[in-house]
Amino acid sequence: MKALDALHTRISAPRLGEPAPTPEQLKNIYKAAFRAADHGLLRPWRFLVIREESREKLGRLFLQAALLDDPAMSEDKQQKLANNPLRAPLLLISIGSYQAHPKVPQVEQDLSAGAATQNMLLAAFA
Repeated sequence: MKALDALHTRISAPRLGEPAPTPEQLKNIYKAAFRAADHGLLRPWRFLVIREESREKLGRLFLQAALLDDPAMSEDKQQKLANNPLRAPLLLISIGSYQAHPKVPQVEQDLSAGAATQNMLLAAFA
């Protein structure tokens, strides 16, 4: 897929089915992140891969955190929250990882992490 085609046609999907990306596809997705604008070559991002049973564990963690804020949450909302990570066979979680630097402020590093994430989305779509 050409870059402009990916930019012009990519959409977010509420659910993704099997199969998860292959190891080769994941390699290409990761490589796309490293091409993001990155003043200072700090690579101010980290990525977590959540797959298989770990998605259920993540859902339980989401639910535990939400119940701290709203102990009276309805069963329906609880179930939906716990099942959110099951909407895709594999999750890639993007984390901004700020590094103190005299010339590259945190906001610039946050934008770089966002750009890396967008590159990964486009690569996955392509």
